[in-house]
Amino acid sequence: MLLKSINYLSLVSIIFSCINCSDSLTEKVKEQNAINYSEIKKANWLIGSWQNISENEISTEIWKKINDSTFAAKSFVIVKNDTVFSESIRIEQRGHSLFYIPTVKEQNQGQAVEFVLVRSNTDQLVFENSKHDFPQKISYKKITNDSILAEISGIKEGEPKNILFPFTRRK
Repeated sequence: MLLKSINYLSLVSIIFSCINCSDSLTEKVKEQNAINYSEIKKANWLIGSWQNISENEISTEIWKKINDSTFAAKSFVIVKNDTVFSESIRIEQRGHSLFYIPTVKEQNQGQAVEFVLVRSNTDQLVFENSKHDFPQKISYKKITNDSILAEISGIKEGEPKNILFPFTRRK
């Protein structure tokens, strides 16, 4: 009888140890997931609808969170009620790296191009791809909660070029 009690107590002890290990493992996984997606959180302020209305055109970017590691956007330019440019954009975190991935049907044979995050702070994201024809750099700067400045820049036809896109948040 004493042997059965000892075995029962050992079994109960093992079960409680496994439960505690499982809880500890669950906490470690949660901590790891929080760390894993820390890079994309730097871009949270992009989420929303942004627009620039000028005399000649309306530029729009609409950003949404797809999941913990991916944001997606539609970007388009309208001139006289005609869409003259559109692209799909993703920001993805892979490992500890963040990528800006635009796809334009009429460019790069419709294939996505990857730009890697090279610099960031709480108000700015700078992505680069030195092998791309133009642009080689894409940046977003948060001016206020309702105002951002996007910029594409690089060398085009042997000359430095940059294009600014000031956006305000659509209400």
